[in-house]
Amino acid sequence: MNSPVSNLLQQLIQFEKNTSQPVYIQIAQQIINAIQRGYLSIGTALPGTRILSQKLKIHRNTAVAVYDELASQGWVEIIPNKGTFILVPEQTTAPIKATAHQIDQVYQYPKTTGFPFQTSFNLASTLQTTKAEYSINDGNPDLTLHPVHEFSRWYSAAMKRKSLISKWNQTTAVSYSKFETQLCNYLNATRGFHIKPNNLISTRSTEMSLYIVSQLLIKPKDVVLVGHLSNYASNMIFQQAGADIKTIPVDEHGLDVDYIRTHFIKGSIRFIYICAHRHYPTTVTLSAERRLKLLELAKTYKFAIIEDDYDYDFQYNGSAMLPMASADGNGVVVYLGKLGQSLFLVFKRDL
Repeated sequence: MNSPVSNLLQQLIQFEKNTSQPVYIQIAQQIINAIQRGYLSIGTALPGTRILSQKLKIHRNTAVAVYDELASQGWVEIIPNKGTFILVPEQTTAPIKATAHQIDQVYQYPKTTGFPFQTSFNLASTLQTTKAEYSINDGNPDLTLHPVHEFSRWYSAAMKRKSLISKWNQTTAVSYSKFETQLCNYLNATRGFHIKPNNLISTRSTEMSLYIVSQLLIKPKDVVLVGHLSNYASNMIFQQAGADIKTIPVDEHGLDVDYIRTHFIKGSIRFIYICAHRHYPTTVTLSAERRLKLLELAKTYKFAIIEDDYDYDFQYNGSAMLPMASADGNGVVVYLGKLGQSLFLVFKRDL
């Protein structure tokens, strides 16, 4: 039986069977994207696993795995003998809400931001050095566990490639670098992005990225929201730029988005700094429901979301929740990531 929801999913979902990423993960990520962008509303009943498998031409066990993955991340609720519903089954016959985006725009990102910003800034280094014998911090990977021999083998193989010299001999920037291209491929494969090198800025540290963002966005007395417990270094950067920092409660579901709605008015917030994947330092993950609320609130209140995804690659159980930036259809999210968090210090690089 055809239904608007099953037909919509059939149009939106595309997957590749010949990739390292499982098919059920590909499908689940695309359904999450559709939820975040407003193609599927809260309370919408998803088609049964048999219908979904027929529509997408996949095995029924794969369809079951898709819904299990969505349920484990908190995007749907599976009720025995009733069905699978988006987030909360408040309306079992909820219609698909009209969205400003067309079907062919499901993986497109806006060319302009959803918030105003300064067009120029002065860049200065925030690097601090010390000669102290001991440093109290969050810790670093154990160098004795680093796969030195594997890295040596990979490096040796790369250096022997005949095409390497021609790449090094480029005297002008006629195209994007191999690093930028491969970094985009990596982010698209792991974060659910659909970006190109022109969407990236590579920096030397998270602090430098935050400094650039603060110089672009913050004017004196602008209100910046952070968690009640948050990153000290980021707060110092915001304060240096003249921001008026306000703290937001954090509970077991992450940042309290309802608190923002009840304590602030439209146009009063410049941006909110958040670690959605793993809040620092509590390590709490922002729930699926609050992610949707925050994206909608940012759109309504016209403020930016600075999503600091400092350790996305550290995931011990299950699959990591995709960044909010992966489904940012309104241009409100600035994504900060870190490459090489699991390596020792000289390999770390931010974006």
